[in-house]
Amino acid sequence: MKRKLAERANRRKKLQDKLKEQEKVIESKQAILNEKRAEVESYAQDLLNKLEDDLNKEKKEGELAITDHIEALKQEKLVSFEDKLREARDGKDFGKVLEGYQAASKRVDGELEKEAAKQKADLEKALKNRRG
Repeated sequence: MKRKLAERANRRKKLQDKLKEQEKVIESKQAILNEKRAEVESYAQDLLNKLEDDLNKEKKEGELAITDHIEALKQEKLVSFEDKLREARDGKDFGKVLEGYQAASKRVDGELEKEAAKQKADLEKALKNRRG
C-alpha cells in the first residue's frame, strides 16, 4: 500500500512538472504572440496615418484645383464686360456699363459658388468613400 501511494505521488509529481513545462511554453508563445501583435498594430497604424496624410494632401490639392477652375471660369464669363468697361471709360454710359458689370459679377459669383460647393461636396464624397 505504501508502494502504491509512493507511485501515485511520483506520478502526480511528474504530471505537475509536465504541467509547469507546458505553462512555461504557453507563456513564451504568448509573449511572442503579443510582440507580433504589437508589431502588426504599429505597422497598421503607420499605414493608416500615411493614408490619412495622402487623403488630406489630395483634398487640399483638389480644393485648390477647384478654386483655380472657378476663378478661370469667372474671368472667362466676365471678360466681355471688362472690355465694355474699358471702351466706356470716358463715355456717358459708363455708369450703366458698370452697373451691368456689377450685376453680372454678382450673378456669376452666385453661380460659381454653387458650382464650387457641388465640386467640393463631390470631392469630399469621393475621399470619404476611399476612407471606407
